[in-house]
Amino acid sequence: MLMIFILLFGGLSLHFFAALPAHLPPDLGSEEAERRAWLQLWAPFLPTLFIVAWLCGWTAIEPDPLPWPLDHTILVFLSLPFLLVAARATYRAILALFLDSPELLICTAGFLRPRIVFSPFFARKLDNAQIQAAWAHEQAHAQHYDPLRIWLAQLVTDLQWPWPAALHRLRVWLAALECARDAEACRTGVAGEDLAAAILETLQESGSAKGSQTAYPMGISPALISDGKLLQLRIERLLQPQALSEEKSRRRVPRRESTLLLLLALPFSISMLLGALYGQTLLEPLLNMTWSEFWALL
Repeated sequence: MLMIFILLFGGLSLHFFAALPAHLPPDLGSEEAERRAWLQLWAPFLPTLFIVAWLCGWTAIEPDPLPWPLDHTILVFLSLPFLLVAARATYRAILALFLDSPELLICTAGFLRPRIVFSPFFARKLDNAQIQAAWAHEQAHAQHYDPLRIWLAQLVTDLQWPWPAALHRLRVWLAALECARDAEACRTGVAGEDLAAAILETLQESGSAKGSQTAYPMGISPALISDGKLLQLRIERLLQPQALSEEKSRRRVPRRESTLLLLLALPFSISMLLGALYGQTLLEPLLNMTWSEFWALL
């Protein structure tokens, strides 16, 4: 019964907040912009996590054995759409694990042990500076375990299907991710014009104006990165000496994920406590609802 309620109430909350619009960060090239876009990607799940905590508190305190879900066909019926969305997302995520990476000229692949794959035939068309620039960009992806993060981002986006805003949040984050890795490569001493030339050469050789030099792992299309406008913004930034000098002198922003988790611990505990105190009172009418009462509500 707990899973049925999580699907029902968690699904309702998630799909309500999944319609929230996404916004491009003001400074697309910074690591802080990538982090904000990453949090924006996960933001619709926050209310759902509070609901799950509330339901867990109710389950932990409820003294009577929870009835078998099939005894409550109304709840099963209401949660069925969210179950189908979750099943679709799970299938796509598992399928991505077993699909081969797309054949790209240069890519970062692998979840726990990211590796860089560089086509030797493509490398012959680049000069040494461009090769070093492309390699530095991919090294930045590998250091941050971006293939794994992209797989997770695709999963959470699929859980919000079919809302267009969810896919837009994914595109925004992927665009911010590419620009942030460009900036990180430039801080290692790579020239912006060399990296821009390597990007354009990769797109030309791949034959796709929406391609990328970064391989998204096992079934995740590189076409999700950005459209032509975002690609143009990315190239223009790499060709601006002032923007690059600011990036090279900018200190890395310390990660705040641990602080955020500590701040969320108290609200989650309160949610569990409220579920333990008032869960049965609020859920009992729903547990005892009949089909006639359900249709009367509609």
